[in-house]
Amino acid sequence: MRLPFLACLCPYLSLCHSPVLSSTSSQDILQYVNPLIGTSGPSPNSNGGMIPSVAPPFAMTRWTAQTRENFISQCPYSHDDAYIHGFQATHQPAIWMGESGQVVLVPGIGEVKAGFAERGRRMLAERSQAHLYEVEVEGLAVVGGDHLMEDLHSPVPGGAQEVPEEVTEGANGRVRRDERGGPGARDHSHGDGELRLGPNDAAPDCEKSKHDAPGSNYDTSDRATRTNSTLKVAMTASSHAGHLRVDFPQHDGVLTAAGGTLNPHVFIQATRQNWTGYINIDPVNRELCGSNPQRQDYALGPHRAPNFSAYFVSRFSEPFLSYGIAHGSNLTATQAQGTGEHLGAYVTFSASASRVEVRTGVSFVSIAQARRNLDIEAPSSLNFDTAVQNLEEAWVEKLSRVTIKGADITSAAHSQLTIFYTALFNALQYPSDFSEPLESVVDGLRTWYEGYTDSVRTGDDSYYQSWSIWDTFRAEHSLLTIFAPERVNSMMRSLLKIYGYSGRLPMWANVVETNIMIGTHVDAVIANALERGFTGFDVGKAWEAVKKNAFEPPEQDEELLYYDREGYTPMEVRAGLTGYMEKGYVANDQWAEAGSRTLDYAFDDYAAAVVASHAGEIETAAFLFERSKNYRHLFKNATGFMQSRNANGSWANATYGWTEGDAWIYTFNVMHDVDGLASLFGSREAMKMKLDEYFSTGQNDHTNEPSHHAPYLYSALGWPYLTANLTRQIASENYNATPSGLSGNEDLGQMSGWYVFSALGFYPLNPASGDHPKWVQTLVHLVDADFSVMCASGTIPFTRQRPHLAKLCVDNWNHIFSSLYKSYRPLTFSPAMDITSFISTKRQALLIADHAAYRSQLSRQILALRKRLGRTTPKREKFSKKPITAADVKSNHEFLHLVALLSERSWAHAMAMKATHEGGLKGSTRKEVLSKLVKATRGAEEVVKLVKEVGAETKDVLEARAYAASMRGSEAFERQAGGEKKEGQEGKRSWEGCVKAWSEARVIYAALLAKEGKGVYRDLLGDTVDPTLKYAAYQAGLSRSVAVSTVARKYFPKEDGNVVKAVESVDQWAFKDKPVAETNGDTKMEDVVEAPSSVQWRGRKANIVDSSIGQALAGVAAAEARLRSYLAEHPSASSRDKAAAYDDVLIASQDAADAAKHATDELEKERVDEGDSRMQDLRVTSLAVNYDLVSWRVGRNRVLIGDRDGLDFPAHVQKQAKRTRKDGTPYPVQPEPRSRKLARLRERVVLYDSTIQSIESVKDLRGAMRDETFVAELDAKSAYFRALKCLNIATSHSLLGNHLNALALLKRAQDHTQSISGQGSSTADETNAPSTLDLTLTKTSTLTSHIASKLSRTHALVELRKLEEDSASAGGKNTASAAPLIHNLKAYPTLGTQVDLRNLVVYPPTLQPVPLKPLFLDVAWNYVDYPGGQNVAKKEGTSEKMEVDAVKEKKEPEKKKGWFGFGR
Repeated sequence: MRLPFLACLCPYLSLCHSPVLSSTSSQDILQYVNPLIGTSGPSPNSNGGMIPSVAPPFAMTRWTAQTRENFISQCPYSHDDAYIHGFQATHQPAIWMGESGQVVLVPGIGEVKAGFAERGRRMLAERSQAHLYEVEVEGLAVVGGDHLMEDLHSPVPGGAQEVPEEVTEGANGRVRRDERGGPGARDHSHGDGELRLGPNDAAPDCEKSKHDAPGSNYDTSDRATRTNSTLKVAMTASSHAGHLRVDFPQHDGVLTAAGGTLNPHVFIQATRQNWTGYINIDPVNRELCGSNPQRQDYALGPHRAPNFSAYFVSRFSEPFLSYGIAHGSNLTATQAQGTGEHLGAYVTFSASASRVEVRTGVSFVSIAQARRNLDIEAPSSLNFDTAVQNLEEAWVEKLSRVTIKGADITSAAHSQLTIFYTALFNALQYPSDFSEPLESVVDGLRTWYEGYTDSVRTGDDSYYQSWSIWDTFRAEHSLLTIFAPERVNSMMRSLLKIYGYSGRLPMWANVVETNIMIGTHVDAVIANALERGFTGFDVGKAWEAVKKNAFEPPEQDEELLYYDREGYTPMEVRAGLTGYMEKGYVANDQWAEAGSRTLDYAFDDYAAAVVASHAGEIETAAFLFERSKNYRHLFKNATGFMQSRNANGSWANATYGWTEGDAWIYTFNVMHDVDGLASLFGSREAMKMKLDEYFSTGQNDHTNEPSHHAPYLYSALGWPYLTANLTRQIASENYNATPSGLSGNEDLGQMSGWYVFSALGFYPLNPASGDHPKWVQTLVHLVDADFSVMCASGTIPFTRQRPHLAKLCVDNWNHIFSSLYKSYRPLTFSPAMDITSFISTKRQALLIADHAAYRSQLSRQILALRKRLGRTTPKREKFSKKPITAADVKSNHEFLHLVALLSERSWAHAMAMKATHEGGLKGSTRKEVLSKLVKATRGAEEVVKLVKEVGAETKDVLEARAYAASMRGSEAFERQAGGEKKEGQEGKRSWEGCVKAWSEARVIYAALLAKEGKGVYRDLLGDTVDPTLKYAAYQAGLSRSVAVSTVARKYFPKEDGNVVKAVESVDQWAFKDKPVAETNGDTKMEDVVEAPSSVQWRGRKANIVDSSIGQALAGVAAAEARLRSYLAEHPSASSRDKAAAYDDVLIASQDAADAAKHATDELEKERVDEGDSRMQDLRVTSLAVNYDLVSWRVGRNRVLIGDRDGLDFPAHVQKQAKRTRKDGTPYPVQPEPRSRKLARLRERVVLYDSTIQSIESVKDLRGAMRDETFVAELDAKSAYFRALKCLNIATSHSLLGNHLNALALLKRAQDHTQSISGQGSSTADETNAPSTLDLTLTKTSTLTSHIASKLSRTHALVELRKLEEDSASAGGKNTASAAPLIHNLKAYPTLGTQVDLRNLVVYPPTLQPVPLKPLFLDVAWNYVDYPGGQNVAKKEGTSEKMEVDAVKEKKEPEKKKGWFGFGR
């Protein structure tokens, strides 16, 4: 068994070779924790998103200094700020999530200032530790900091956003976070560009002085009067209670400059603006209590948690001198109770109060529970020092589980011990335990609020929230199984509680589900726990929940994009699962972030298979394990990258479909099947080369989670030393011991989890498995075992000069090995040799380089491979060729690859020489080229021999023969192209050898393609084999009308019966025509579609002069038959499904058009005259097949538009809600909103535009304009769809009540109908027949009459509105007695009041563009303007114009791009 992650990896706790070493012990371990790391950065994505909080591990509430108001994208503390505005109890788990029920305590002296922007106090000194936060601030408040408030900056209420700009084109995904300076770029500055390490570069920023931030807007004009008025605040906490100690200055009656006293006070802010809270002051018991319902993520996900609120009770050590309530900045003295928004309260103390302690209990259940939390965790008998000691012991117990020996000490900014222990500190904060104690005993009864059903629950277990699973499944949860194993089972039970409450496992839970990020990686969290032996939860229920993730799509899966932060959506889970289960991938043109979803869902399938196996569902596990290979559907052989696909199978734009990454990193996002991924590249070496390019070109972005596993792929591939080097480099560039010490957002422990694992020397590459060891270079006190590590030198621990392990000694190894690897599944390489994929992967280099560069690349690869296989010649020794035997290949397939590479290099050498002689090869040069090709052929034949001798699979033998045949064909081609003739042969017969060789390759590759469907075979046939065979056949005198497949079957060398049998075993139709359809297993030979020999076009018959055209037309006929069959069998199918059925006939029609163009180009190259009958037939054929292609495109558009080509606009039937009210009654079916109706009309008009554009493109075809009758027919068809377009835009205006514009558009539609009068065939509409461009008289006459009636009705509405307005105007001016409207109806239409239809609207309308989700690949993309936006000037190039006096509308401000203008 190979140990992929332990083998040569080693900890990098010693990154520098300083002779000064250090070790840790439990007594002094907290000195290495610096909570200020990751608190600085100029933008949300360029800092760690951390706060210097105090709280125990996994606490519900964390307490921090407040320097700014937090919201989504801003934390309550930033090291860049110089003023403190209070001390906050926060429940914001990450910078990109919202706060929930915060409470802020603000101590001070002098006049009470309640508003955030008027209560800032300058920091003078600050010290942050895991168990204690201390700060010294000026006692008097100053005005400033309004630029740090929520109401000025929080971009979107409730956390939801509009469709981001990145999603407008199809369904593209989120962009990468780090766009500042390339991957890995970071900013360690603090606004002034200086890196601050504190006085004398001591322990970095754990104890330091603070100064005003550059550009500060705080008023410090009276600083001289405040220099002696300082407060010293110390803060510690338990899980549900904060404990503040405030030391006030003694002033002996000193007055402020304004004449006020300097009495101490504490202000407590309950709510901010727009949130209604409650507060009450109890001076007798020295208590202040209240509630805050704010939940900033309220618009995300399906659960509203309507009764959510955080409750607090603050208890003071000193009696109150006075008190009052605050609403905003307005104070009301002596008032003891208040409700409302922007709510707070204050209490003051006597001037003699030098120290005040404030204990604050926090609860999500009730004020009574907050008081109970306070009584249990911070009673009056608990002094502050004891509270500090309790928190200290809680962290020491966790952090002392790992002891480090031999760490280098270089500088405070790069202290490895500080970075490591702070990372471990960060990793042990989440998920948060939201359960609250009902009893003072440790394992007593607990209660908690859960927002899914808006209920309070009770039980004897914890309830964990704050699940950032897309981030943390990679390493954080594996880390918890090592450093917090006592909590893992309870965490799994919490996940199942959430499943019970909501019906789904969480994705990103923050009080309730928010639907942030993608995938159901919770499957991996559960699999991870099971694989590591944690079974203290209901495994059957866990499988039930995971199975639902794997097989049940979310609600409205085919209706919603499910883009990032789409508001008010159902549980997202695996959005796009409908298409994923059907096609094996998520379609880019139907769902957002489709590429990332496909790859993540493949991994989730693997994780689900693991859970299924633990639940005893072996068959389902096997199915899911096989489905976990769906990542293969996105691998594009031509580029060597993963790429999203559209619903019809075509490739989407390469930049589309990625979640916080790009095609580079997602190409390697196959953590569960590294060898399967390597096989797509062709070999491990090929994948290693791709990784080399990834890292060497700066593509790795460690600031974001998708890249975290990338350096460990080297180890899995067999190059662990590269992993060791890279992890050291990444650690040194992305982590340090300063406030800027995290290059990216912490994301609930994942950034730090990566560092902890990597520092220990291993990493869970596949986080759904249990395949990593737990101890390297450290003493982890979890089991009884002793470890010692010896470095390469044997004396000094790991340095940059000696970075790798030389020896690992472990006592009782057998016991530990069995426990660590009991469920380890070793990576195994596929037994298939994949010769074709291997060679094709190598030839991808020709896409960006010439044959000479390719040859040089092959030489380097051959040398590296020889070294790896031990086949190099030692220095100063004579070269001696050692043949490669079958035994060598059996031991290692790379020996076969070596032979193939040598053959490939000879071929590349020949092609490179040929390319340098553009004038043709002559004499010795030509002989040299032929000798290289002969050498290449011999090498390829050697591959065939070796494959046979080792008893390889039939597929491998056939691939080897096809490769050898292509080499023989290349040699024969070069001989004949140069005029060489074999003895006894003359003229065209000499090409037969070339034809036979390429025929063999063609038949084999076609058979393999038919069986496996791999793109590599299709690419070889289309790019190389077919064009070469076709040319050789033509030179051999064969007619162009003979199909390539027919030529290949005829000239295939059938002398070797074994080869024929092998080919037929792969594809029974390899040597005969395949029937179009089979029914009940019986082949219907009469259904075979023969290639036509001619085409008919408008009464003219044209012969098909090229076989490829005939084959393509046969394919069109077969596809049309399948389409007709589908439409007949599924008359009630949705328009989307019917349109998808057109894909095959469209693809076949495009192939026919391409074949016609290619044949025409060949004749033009041969300079065939236009008068030649072949050229004339080709021109007619080209016009016919291109018209048919346009006709099928238009037909699919008409299907998508709907019945009667969109003549009607029926109401969309809304789905009945699946859930019911609390009383059991169903929710009423809501009518379709107007915005949804307008969106449907927009989609229609896009389709009309595409149709009109397609029709107009026919006129550009050669020969089309010569037929005047044909052009007139096209104009009539174009007018038909233009009329429909005007009709539907008029409907949108009518929906908005703008009947005047609707009338103008209907008049334009009527004008268009005059052009189609009498047009169309007299044939009756055929039921369920495929739609095309053809029109019938029934349709054109129906449209004409419908528009006429619609025009009359709208005309009447406009007249009535005009009469009503005139009547109201007359009555308002008292100039006449306005007659009832009905009295004027007899005058309709009144002379002189006729509506002038020439001057109403700009046509086409040019209002605000609305981006639409693309419906299919070949729609010409257009933005269509609709009512509701600003009237603007007509665009350049518009062919139709109508003048209008536009009403000026207020210009809307430019919206931010994406989510807050940032990446996430």
